[in-house]
Amino acid sequence: MNKALICASLLGSVLFFAQEENSLKSKNIDEVVISGIYYQRYKQNEVSGSLRLLPPNIELPQNVQSKSSHILADQTTLNMSESIVRNVSGTRRIGHRDNVYSNVILE
Repeated sequence: MNKALICASLLGSVLFFAQEENSLKSKNIDEVVISGIYYQRYKQNEVSGSLRLLPPNIELPQNVQSKSSHILADQTTLNMSESIVRNVSGTRRIGHRDNVYSNVILE
């Protein structure tokens, strides 16, 4: 008798708290548009003249990355070793002392 009473009360509570049918159709949902002013592209068309590269960048056999000061300012890097580890692929910091002297290795 107790099991039948428990089953009946559970079934009644499920029917009482059930979601009404087509609840999304009964409410009007407005469109939300999110826009921002801080989207920037960081593509550089030219590299620094200090590299002294004669062929175009696409023809170079090695990886050359040129980062502008805008990227470092947006990343809020605190020192040069942090910016190297963040922006140069294959590097990691293995030790540092007060962010003045740090060991960065290229793997």
